[in-house]
Amino acid sequence: MQEDTNNKIEELSSRIDEQSNLIKKQDEKILELEEKPVMLDRYLDNQSKDILATVIEERIMDLVWNKYFYYFSTFESVDSWDVISDAVSQITSSGLLLETLATIDDRSNASKYVKFQNVMSFDEESRFRTLFYLDVNTTAADIDYSMSIGLGIPTPLQKNYGFRLEDNILYGICSDGTTESKVAILTTNAAQGGGSEAFVYLIEARFYPGNKVDFYISGSGDATLVHKGTLTTNLPTGANGSINFDLYTRAATTKKAFIDFCEYIQIRPTR
Repeated sequence: MQEDTNNKIEELSSRIDEQSNLIKKQDEKILELEEKPVMLDRYLDNQSKDILATVIEERIMDLVWNKYFYYFSTFESVDSWDVISDAVSQITSSGLLLETLATIDDRSNASKYVKFQNVMSFDEESRFRTLFYLDVNTTAADIDYSMSIGLGIPTPLQKNYGFRLEDNILYGICSDGTTESKVAILTTNAAQGGGSEAFVYLIEARFYPGNKVDFYISGSGDATLVHKGTLTTNLPTGANGSINFDLYTRAATTKKAFIDFCEYIQIRPTR
């Protein structure tokens, strides 16, 4: 009798050990899966895979379509831009050419207005990117040139963020409509001030409403962006409806600026 009992205890103990080992292996497998996730569709039948693919495609489409406003232009035509210039602004192989007369404070401006004003807003996160370079005969010492979301060299001062060149320095700028903040991100020199192909910079501003705007610039002729400055005061708020390129001459000489492309993305106010 005692022997039978001992045998049953040993058998039960062996089963418990087997179950413990099985549970241990399952736990190890779970940890392995958590550390190295596998594709879900590997374990799905074809119908489930089709349903999953459709749902993912719709979610991606909804995300892009409803959450973001995106604009990109290489200036194939000036017809879609409002251009104000006493000189002849034109499309060239380099994009849009802005040019002033040889008259002090003469201005050439290109603006893109979004007619539905509720789309563009300083209350949402956004980014602005373009190239910075001047004509081969344009020096930077007696020029004002802005590339901005919102008006760049306005009278009176208006809301904006972006870039402005003045007195041989390229600044990152922002304004709340009353007061402007700026940070120097590039100082030009004689070589840069006298030749467009000698200095072509990719520039980008990243706007975080109520927080900051970060400014980036590449090396000359390079596409790698480097953070060069941040502004946290006098940030614009409220509705905005335009992208602007503003060129002024502060001497009685002709000034030229090329705009190769501009790119803007923003989270939509309603989504």
